[in-house]
Order: sequence, then C-alpha cells, then structure tokens
Amino acid sequence: MARRKTNLADVYIGSNPLQHIVEVTYSTPDREEIMSEALHDDVAEVIGVSSRGVYTLEVNVELDSADTNGQQALMTAFENKTTVTANFYPEGKTTGNDEISGDAYVTQVPNIGGQGKNSVASGMFRLVYSLKPTEGTVA
Repeated sequence: MARRKTNLADVYIGSNPLQHIVEVTYSTPDREEIMSEALHDDVAEVIGVSSRGVYTLEVNVELDSADTNGQQALMTAFENKTTVTANFYPEGKTTGNDEISGDAYVTQVPNIGGQGKNSVASGMFRLVYSLKPTEGTVA
C-alpha cells in the first residue's frame, strides 16, 4: 500500500473545511488496476475489470464539537452509514496544487470518552473512498 503522509494538508467535507488537522495519511492500493478480460490466463495478481483497490484517508485532529460542518458531519455520516464528499489537498487548497476527491464512507471515528481533564482531546477519522478518487489540481 502506498502512503502519503503530511501535516500541511487541507481536508474538506463537501465545501466545508475540516478544522484542527494534525496529520493526514492518504493510502492507495499496492498495484494499479490492470484491465483484463482474460482472468483465466496465468497472470499473477490480475485485477478484474470491475475490481478496485481500497483508497483511504486517515485524518488526525484535535477534537472540536463546534466544528459542525467538518468533524460533527463525519460523526453523523458514521452513525447513519452514509457517504460524504471528501476532498483532500496534500499541499493545501491553493490554485495549482493537487486535489483528490470522491465519495467516502467514515469507517472509524475518535473515541471521545476517557480523555484526561487537562489534556487536549485528539483522535482519528478514517474514510474509505467508495470508488477510486478523482485526481486533479485546484482551480
């Protein structure tokens, strides 16, 4: 699995920024998809036409219940088992920078309970894209 880890990234849920990001890890499948109609051929690890790998976005954040359009939207999507539009900008959301976007399921949310009285509450959201995300540049 290829990983891209950064603490300069921006993540948007739809058109709303996710607040208080500490670090983001974007993971892609080990192999690119290989289109083949002949899966019976003796070809190692061929992926079928309709198959896809898993693309994930893991976002560590400082928890903020006031971030209703970001962190709370992810909590709601997790509870309702619905997708969100996750836009990832590895170098920040600036014109000409990379943009990775697509619909994703929230498969993990931070454990909100059990934090120390004076500690900063932080945790990780894990999003799994439902299809291969679209890659482009910020307009």
